[in-house]
Amino acid sequence: MTLLVSTLAAGAAHAADANDRKFRVHVGQRLTDETNLYRLPAGIDPAALVGADAHRDDRVAASSIAAAGEWQRGSQAVVLDTSLAANRFARNGDLDNTSGRGALEWRWRAGSKWTAQIGGRR
Repeated sequence: MTLLVSTLAAGAAHAADANDRKFRVHVGQRLTDETNLYRLPAGIDPAALVGADAHRDDRVAASSIAAAGEWQRGSQAVVLDTSLAANRFARNGDLDNTSGRGALEWRWRAGSKWTAQIGGRR
């Protein structure tokens, strides 16, 4: 059973002359009731396989935030794509985790023959 508690999405797009700027933000919170977290057959105790603190059922709270944007000026563009998520377990705290990813890129062009892009992602 999944219950989506709240989601907020905000976006803005502006156009000025021939230059475009776009930016989006997403914030979310999700609660999930999990009845067989470890996907074990009935009758198998997760504490015997995983550890003494393992429970078959749990409530998972997942919080997330993401941002993406693209800014273009003439023949140059900067692109951003990033997110962060936190998962918290009510009974199986050993499974709590935080994850994230991000990318930033600069693309440019000089004349009709020279193009390049530089950036990084994680």
